[in-house]
Amino acid sequence: MAEQGHQVIIETRNNLRIRGGVKHVHSFDSDRIILETSHGFMDIYGDDLYIEELNLEDGSLVVVGDFSALKYSQDKSFKGKGKSVLSRILK
Repeated sequence: MAEQGHQVIIETRNNLRIRGGVKHVHSFDSDRIILETSHGFMDIYGDDLYIEELNLEDGSLVVVGDFSALKYSQDKSFKGKGKSVLSRILK
């Protein structure tokens, strides 16, 4: 199966859209979001980050906030990356 491509669009540093390729959101809080994409993990850093829209069927994501960095990683192991959703709920 071929990898699904994706397009990343950042508008005015406070609106990020990813079209295609988003497989899973592993972790998120107001200053960091960790995604698994068809091209590896993606870390989104910033302040007041908020996932406005997520559609895993078509692999799209919209995030608003003040972005400071975006980083890809080929490391497929999730061990040690951020806080899990469950750990934040049980806090």
